[in-house]
Amino acid sequence: MERDYKDVSMALKALRQRKGLSQTDVALMLGKKSKQTVSAWERHPEKLSIENLCRIVELYGVDPIEFIRAIGAIFFNPKFELDENTKQ
Repeated sequence: MERDYKDVSMALKALRQRKGLSQTDVALMLGKKSKQTVSAWERHPEKLSIENLCRIVELYGVDPIEFIRAIGAIFFNPKFELDENTKQ
């Protein structure tokens, strides 16, 4: 089954913006060399390692387990929408 990661991409970007962080801010906080890494993660979240995904969502103030559950809900329930329930 082909998966559409568009909702996950939008969620990652929205969470970053909600925290008032730029891609450069996130890259520096995570010890990455440039914002291109964060940009690539937001465009292609399927390439994120679990470790980096957890670090990012924790940085954004979201429980990693809840975010991963939300991702599962997106894939298995096409009408699921991310909302405030995914926050801690």
